[in-house]
Amino acid sequence: MPINKEHTWMLGNKPGIICIFEDEEIVYLKNSKSIDKTLNEIINVNKNNELIRIMLKIELGFSEKKIKQKIISNANRNKIKKILKRFEFSLISIDISHSEAVANAFIIVCDPRYNGQTTNMNEVLDNIPEKKKA
Repeated sequence: MPINKEHTWMLGNKPGIICIFEDEEIVYLKNSKSIDKTLNEIINVNKNNELIRIMLKIELGFSEKKIKQKIISNANRNKIKKILKRFEFSLISIDISHSEAVANAFIIVCDPRYNGQTTNMNEVLDNIPEKKKA
């Protein structure tokens, strides 16, 4: 289903795992205590949402410091919304006590573009301070 209010309003305050796809590739996977709340944060481009923060970094080149300091401009919000229009989502209904472990297992197997191990390792490498030249 496309990520928009028409497809999320009926989800309610239920736990589960959210899978976000682009062209059948998993780009983001997250366990959520409230599927409706998490998807609405994404739809509204809330910078407190993990996916939105990751997209601001990867797609728009924001630093973590810039994300914390600034309000997202309408132009940048629209850029993120344009990317989100290409995405679809699917849900896995699961007991909250198991959702984090199951989500982490899926992340290891599918290595999503936005929150997989490859992305996380690249971020670690990018944050290594450069050696000063003498």
